Amino acid sequence: MTEVYDDLNDLVGEHATAEPETDAVQRLSAVLDHILLRIQAPKLAVCCPPDVVHRAQRARACAHSAGARLSVAEARGVALAVLNLLDLVGEQL
Repeated sequence: MTEVYDDLNDLVGEHATAEPETDAVQRLSAVLDHILLRIQAPKLAVCCPPDVVHRAQRARACAHSAGARLSVAEARGVALAVLNLLDLVGEQL
């Protein structure tokens, strides 16, 4: 889990890098896939407002359509989606 927070820090932290590493973006995209799958369970779904889930799904769709060639803004969108969902249900995953 520490690696996830390191990747988040690299993409959206106080000293975010100008060009995110492809590996970090791919790891966060995989984490986003996992969280979106897990929050389908009723126990977790009630913790997530629909607008947060929709934004995360859009970030996921963008990441999958662009593959490894995400823009900086798209990569940060994936990171922010992961961060938002972890804030809501991270302890329950």
